[in-house]
Amino acid sequence: MKKNLTRDKHSRRGFFKQSATVSAGLGTLSLVTSLSTPKIAAKQSEYQLKLVSWYEPDFLNQFTMTQRLADRVALLSDGRLAIDVIDPNNAGFPREEIFQKVSDGTIDMGRTLSYYWNEPLQRPLDFFFVIPFGLTQKEFTTWLYYLDGQALWDEVYSNYGVKPFLCGSLDAQSFGWFKQEITSPDDLRGLKYRTTGPMLDIMQRVGANPVNLGGDEILAALQDGRIDGAELVGPAADIQFGFEEVAPYQYWPGFHQPMGAIELIVNQSRYEQLPDDLKAILKAACQAEHDLTMAQMHLMNAQALQQLDRSGKMQLRRLPPDVLEVVGEASMEWIDDLATNSDSLTQRIAKSYLEARLLLKPWSEISEGWFLAGRETI
Repeated sequence: MKKNLTRDKHSRRGFFKQSATVSAGLGTLSLVTSLSTPKIAAKQSEYQLKLVSWYEPDFLNQFTMTQRLADRVALLSDGRLAIDVIDPNNAGFPREEIFQKVSDGTIDMGRTLSYYWNEPLQRPLDFFFVIPFGLTQKEFTTWLYYLDGQALWDEVYSNYGVKPFLCGSLDAQSFGWFKQEITSPDDLRGLKYRTTGPMLDIMQRVGANPVNLGGDEILAALQDGRIDGAELVGPAADIQFGFEEVAPYQYWPGFHQPMGAIELIVNQSRYEQLPDDLKAILKAACQAEHDLTMAQMHLMNAQALQQLDRSGKMQLRRLPPDVLEVVGEASMEWIDDLATNSDSLTQRIAKSYLEARLLLKPWSEISEGWFLAGRETI
C-alpha cells in the first residue's frame, strides 16, 4: 500500500508525514553520545599523547566523539596509551595552526578536516575530504582501504612528518538555503551564494557570484541582502542558525559534499615510537570512530530534517536536472584543471581518485541508486 507522500517534481514537503516518530527536538541529539566507551580506571600510562580538536564542544557533538576515540584507545590498550583531548580554545594557539603544531611536534595529534591545510601545504587536499560529484562515503573508504588512497594520503603528509587516519564523517551536505526558488541554470547567474573551497571556483564558472563568509556571518548576510543563498554543513548544523526564517528553500543534492571525511593527524615520529600493538589499536579505534560518527551524524541530520519539516518553515526542493548538468560540467572542468595543471603527486592523486570513481560508480548506482529510486514508489 502506498504511503501518502507529496510527489511534486522538485518539492519534498510532507516527506515525513508517514515516517516513524522520532523524539521531538534537537535535545535528543545529545543522547546519541551514550555510545561512548566506558573509561578504565586511572593509572600511569606508558605513552601519553596530547590531541587538539578542531571542533569546540558545542559543534555537533564532535568534541565528545573525539573524547570517545581517546576512551576507546585507553580501554583497548588497558591504559598503556592515554590521549588527552584538548578544547581548541585551551590549546594556546589558533586552531588554524593544528597541522603545523602536529608537524613540528608541539602537539602529538589533531582531529580535523584535511581541506583546512590546502593553502599552507599548497596541495589539493580536498581529495581527502570531498570532491564535487566525487566519491560517496562508502566509495571513499573503499579507495582508502583497498585501493591506493591511503598510500597517497600518507605520501602527501609524510613530507611534513605527519601520519593521517580516517576518523569520522560530517555526513552529506545540502546545496544550501535560498530566498528564491532555483528552476533553471539562469537562476544561478548573478546569484550571491556563500560557499567555500572548490565551490568558489565552480560557482563562478556557471555565472554565480560566490562569497566566502564565516559560518556565523551567514544569517546576517542573508537578512541584509549581501547574499541570496548559502550552504554551511547539513540539517543538524544548519538548524542552529535559523536560515529557514530568511531563506526557506533548501535544495538537494549537495553534489559538492556527498560526504565529509574527518581526519586524525599524528606526529610521524611519535607514531613510529609506538609499539606495533598500540599502532594497531590506534588504527582500529579510528576505524571504529569513523563508523560510529557516520551513523551518529546520519541520525542527527535525519532528526534535524524532520524537525525542520514539521516547523512548516522549510521548503525542501530537488535541484532540476538541467541545473545539475551545468554545475556537473563546471565541476568536471575544475577537476580536469587540477589533474593537468598541478605537481606530479597531485596528478597521481587525481588520477587514482578518478579511476576509483570510474570503477565504483556503476556498482553504487545499481546497488544503491536503483534501490533508492525504487523505494520512492512505496
